[in-house]
Amino acid sequence: MRNLKLLPQLLTVSILLIFTSQLHSQSIPPPPDWNSMMSQPNANFYTIKDEVDNYFNTYPEKKEYEVEEDEDEEIAPVVGGSEKFRAFINDELFPEINKRYRTTSEKSIIGESASGLFVMETFFLTPEMFDNYIAFDPSLWWNNHYLVRTAKEHLASFPETEKRLWFAGSNAKDISVFTKELAKIFKAENIANLKWKFSDEPKEKHTTIFRATKEKAIIWTLNKTMD
Repeated sequence: MRNLKLLPQLLTVSILLIFTSQLHSQSIPPPPDWNSMMSQPNANFYTIKDEVDNYFNTYPEKKEYEVEEDEDEEIAPVVGGSEKFRAFINDELFPEINKRYRTTSEKSIIGESASGLFVMETFFLTPEMFDNYIAFDPSLWWNNHYLVRTAKEHLASFPETEKRLWFAGSNAKDISVFTKELAKIFKAENIANLKWKFSDEPKEKHTTIFRATKEKAIIWTLNKTMD
């Protein structure tokens, strides 16, 4: 295939998935077919940019959240599907990437805003799925800040393998209060095999935080000497 020719024959890469989100998108495209998905090679890692929320809307029968706030329903009348999306990544996407590229076992995921919520939910519900998690301004307010309210419960059954989590909060009032609260929970619980870092960014807006912090997020997360 054309894209494989761009990779060195002996190159071994880890898998890094990058998701973007757009709650107010008017279109709901289906997941791309494998040919289009694999047609954008990267010399360092394979990148997928998809609108996670739109994929969720494709599977309304899979609702992991019970809408408790009128604001939630106004923003996204149809929700759910994250469990099925994780199954797609684990059961279909990972094997396909491993088949087409020389990969290591290390897996990382990045998301911002509502996609950051997906990253955090995956971290809490299925932490073994990835080794490294990065979330920029995750929408932790969603569903009456459910993930924050249940964080201690999920951390109580955290796996023994080492995980790394980097997350950032902007000056967005509906987000910063929960990212800061979550940081306090991580500090109090003090999970030995969880290396985490919270980057409080009061000078950044929700629309600027990704560009402002993406480099230090990736550097800290993938550089295991920076704890």
